[in-house]
Amino acid sequence: MAYRGKADRFGQPQIHHLARVVARVAPDCKVAAWLHDIVEDGCLTFEQVAREGIGADDLAALRLLTRVAEGTYMQYIQRIAAADGPAGAIARQVKLSDLHDNLTRKAPAELLGMRAPGGRYPRALRVVEDAARARGETFLSSRAADVRQRGS
Repeated sequence: MAYRGKADRFGQPQIHHLARVVARVAPDCKVAAWLHDIVEDGCLTFEQVAREGIGADDLAALRLLTRVAEGTYMQYIQRIAAADGPAGAIARQVKLSDLHDNLTRKAPAELLGMRAPGGRYPRALRVVEDAARARGETFLSSRAADVRQRGS
């Protein structure tokens, strides 16, 4: 398994983060949710993932969800927010779940600024939620106390 024994940047087992992200997405988004960090973390390449038989929409969503060196974090978020088609919808749902987890799990003090009001995670959350809402997509609320489904 690609993440066996690997810790995330918060010092926790990466597989726990992936499982929490998967738990918050619809069934058609679960493949992309399990794999959303796999290329970015250097575990596999897109070509290796494709050879394993991932579907076209999931692979396209994975490409959207993988942050590349070029551009800022918010440009990466805008790319997900603006993406069309099934891959865009999958990527938005997975990113919303990923952001929710990043906002609510334990984090070392040096990473808390990203979660503060005006930090990159709350700003990203607003952008992706607004894009999903504008497209009529159903997603789970990002607020920990509010897990009602929205959208439809």
